[in-house]
Amino acid sequence: MHNKNIIIKLMQDCMNNLFSSEMIAEKVIVEPGTPLFGNGSNLDSMAFVTFITDVEERITQITKEDLFIVLSDIEELFPNAPCLTADMFADYLLGIVEFN
Repeated sequence: MHNKNIIIKLMQDCMNNLFSSEMIAEKVIVEPGTPLFGNGSNLDSMAFVTFITDVEERITQITKEDLFIVLSDIEELFPNAPCLTADMFADYLLGIVEFN
C-alpha cells in the first residue's frame, strides 16, 4: 500500500476514535480534500489537538521513532491555505517520517 494511503487510513482511524469518544458529533470520512483545521473543519480546538496527538502516537508505534508534529512548520509549507486538508497533512508527515 502506498505510504500516503497508509497515512490517510491512519487519520481515518483517529477520526473514528474522536467520533466514538463523542469529541465530534458527526462521523467524518477522511479523503485527501477533507479539512482538518480551518475553514470547513468539523474539529474544534480540543478535537484537533486530540487528533494530532493520536496521529503522533500511532506513527511512533508504526515506525518505532519519536515523532513531533510542529504546526508552524505545516503553516510554512502552505502559507496561504484557508484550511489544512488531509492531503496537505499527509504530505507534511511523509516529509518528516519514513515508513518501511
